Amino acid sequence: MPVLDVPVLDVPGSGTDSGTQRFSTPLSGRRTMNAGLLEAVAAMAIEALVLSASLAGIIANSQLLSAAALLHSDILQWRRVEHLFDTTLRRAGYGPNAPPPIAEASAARIVVQSDHDGDGRIDPRSSEITIFYFSDKDGGRSLMHRMGRQSMTLISGLSDRSVFRIFDGRGTAAGSPGQARLLEIDCRSANEIRTLLRMALPEAAP
Repeated sequence: MPVLDVPVLDVPGSGTDSGTQRFSTPLSGRRTMNAGLLEAVAAMAIEALVLSASLAGIIANSQLLSAAALLHSDILQWRRVEHLFDTTLRRAGYGPNAPPPIAEASAARIVVQSDHDGDGRIDPRSSEITIFYFSDKDGGRSLMHRMGRQSMTLISGLSDRSVFRIFDGRGTAAGSPGQARLLEIDCRSANEIRTLLRMALPEAAP
């Protein structure tokens, strides 16, 4: 067994001769201690990796939940817009003079009309006129709704590629608002996510 030589002083009366005192130090004990330290370090490293993976999973799940919540909110918002268009267009064109459902049409503006009180004329300051239009403000485009003097934002954060289109009964572009039988609302978000609504127009009826 290996031994460690340590020089010592000769102390009088101690009964110890000057020279070399020998100590036996087993290497197996040092090896056991080193192995224990390595195992502890390895265990700590594994725990750190597991914790990092758990945190990454929590963050990923949180991001997925946020994205799902945002998507759900967008869907609900578009459902409300679709319902508003549907409600408005269902009563469009009503009146004894059978006015066309669409009074004006352009890529940025649609004017829907109806003679609600049946007096034979359309009052532009009342709810007989409903306007859907795109407004470009604060560096972005918004889909707006106006009835009478009241305006509200329906969808914001749209790109300038968002437009209205009207089609006739054959599915081709209508030459005039009076020929329109289908209204298309083509909205694109700033990151080019497209939402397309197609709404049938009623026949002008008394």
